[in-house]
Amino acid sequence: MKIRPRFSEKKAGFFVSGVCKPDRWQKARPDPDFFPNRKYMTAPVEMNAANANLSYALDILRNDYSTIMQGVLRGNYAFWVGSAISREKVPDLKDLIFDLLCKLFDCINFSDAECPYCQTFNNIIQLTSLRHRINQSTRPSSWDRIDKDSILDQLHDNYSKVFDHDIRVNGQTISLAWDFLRLHELYGNPSIEPAVDHWLLALLIAERTIPIIISTNWDDLLEKAYEVCVQEPQSQLRVIASTDDLMMGGASTRTILFKIHGCARKMQSDPSQYRDFMIINRSDILAWSGAQYIPFRDFLRTYLRTHLAIFVGLSGQDLNLQMECFQASLDGNFPFSPPKVIFADSNLSVNQRSIFKALYGETEYSENAETIDINSLLQLYAKPLLGALYVLTLFEKARKFLVLGNEDFEEEQKIFVEYWITKSEEHICEHYDAITDKSILWKQLASELPSYLTRFLKMYRDQSIPNHQDEYQPLYYRNIADMEENLDIRDLNYHWLFFTCALFFEGEVQNLWRSKIPLMANSNQGQLTIELNGQSYRLFILRDINGIAKLVNAGIIDPSNDRDVIIAYPHGLEPIANRRTPQRSLPGVTPTSCIMEIWIQNLANEQLAPRDMIRELSFKMLPMRI
Repeated sequence: MKIRPRFSEKKAGFFVSGVCKPDRWQKARPDPDFFPNRKYMTAPVEMNAANANLSYALDILRNDYSTIMQGVLRGNYAFWVGSAISREKVPDLKDLIFDLLCKLFDCINFSDAECPYCQTFNNIIQLTSLRHRINQSTRPSSWDRIDKDSILDQLHDNYSKVFDHDIRVNGQTISLAWDFLRLHELYGNPSIEPAVDHWLLALLIAERTIPIIISTNWDDLLEKAYEVCVQEPQSQLRVIASTDDLMMGGASTRTILFKIHGCARKMQSDPSQYRDFMIINRSDILAWSGAQYIPFRDFLRTYLRTHLAIFVGLSGQDLNLQMECFQASLDGNFPFSPPKVIFADSNLSVNQRSIFKALYGETEYSENAETIDINSLLQLYAKPLLGALYVLTLFEKARKFLVLGNEDFEEEQKIFVEYWITKSEEHICEHYDAITDKSILWKQLASELPSYLTRFLKMYRDQSIPNHQDEYQPLYYRNIADMEENLDIRDLNYHWLFFTCALFFEGEVQNLWRSKIPLMANSNQGQLTIELNGQSYRLFILRDINGIAKLVNAGIIDPSNDRDVIIAYPHGLEPIANRRTPQRSLPGVTPTSCIMEIWIQNLANEQLAPRDMIRELSFKMLPMRI
């Protein structure tokens, strides 16, 4: 199969050289397209689906799949996830089969010629071509490594037949999955923590980038991650694992997690309702076509017809999934451009191509196989794809906020903020690209970036700090399409917030001050620490003038003693009374004589050019240097 060609040359960047020029942003206006057409860096040749860094992953999304990513950010894509995203935390199918064989062997009574455990063990081995080479009196852990790997590969491809066997003991039937291995307890174990993949998916759900996730996984790790991140998870995530769940309905604004193979957590809480919806063996898959599953099937087919799909960590070998892709296309095969389904993987498998044949038709696929394969393979594994998509979501939302608030700014001011947004994205890429261990890279990104964003936004919005380190505040709780339809979104004044950040960023570039991110564990810190003349100051960026009283009441600042506090208000004009006197009184608060307060909109109204505003901002902060 031909692979989509990667860009080998480094494209011209957004920005001209000479970063110390105060007006450089005027000469560096970004491409007006939805996505900036650039590369962050020349990706090393050895970059691939597994070891991609942030820059490389963003490059693929922006350049190779720009149209598709626009659709993703607008909520047009359903995400289908499989066992690969949970492999670090729960056994994958091959490990599960090996564990089954070992436990069956340990139960065998070799003195009993009709031992039921021995019969089941032998029946499973008979599914492989190596059945005559195995000494069935030897524990599987002692088998020849090559033979063992070959047997497990074959059983993996026939897992539904493996688990179709059961054990007959004293006239009772013991299910291999639910009675013998008790998989619902294994995959629903409350002590298992989510993996990085689950945290990243939870963040994308919170940002409403993903409207629906269709999962073949039994585990509840995605639900756990989301419940930790979001204060009211039940109001935003609807989990469907049975027909009754489906019939209950829910708000259209909630993301749907549709667990088509069942849910271990729900089965433990209510076996009578959820056991029949746990899918693992051939009998379960055949039962899928029965009347009990009609609402399930109709719901799945509707999303197959109405939404494009990205498959993440999903091999496509599940027979019921292939059946539903075929059934969804019975009214007419889907066009293959844009691709109906995209697989995030290194290469396409036979099972994944079976999905294409079901959706597009055998003839259409055979005639256009090369084009379909190239356009339907996104060569990133789950972590780099989801991590890059999260970063992409944040910065494209930031750009959308700026576009929606454009009328408040002059042209030079708009370019100035566009420049800051782009440079911030580049700085984040540089920071995480420096981490060569990719397992650490995505873990740190999924932890650090959301943590800082949450603290920044909570301090700005309501002058509080997060309740715990994993709490998450989305930049905005709707996707980009919904942002465009919300006429009140300008009232959030995020464009003014970004303008304020751009001013402090540019002041540092011009060596007027230094800024750094404070330690998150310190509850009395602002969003930034500003270093002036060898002294450190706490910078608080607040939504409105009433915020200072909340900081005082929360014990974060003491206006009568704290001489290290700078408060910036992005939007709103300085009160006239405050302009006449350097002190002002708040209800129940002593005069704020020790605190420096700055009204950014005042500066914008008085000094239209950003370089003049930065100079004026420096003058206003001059008393802090004395």
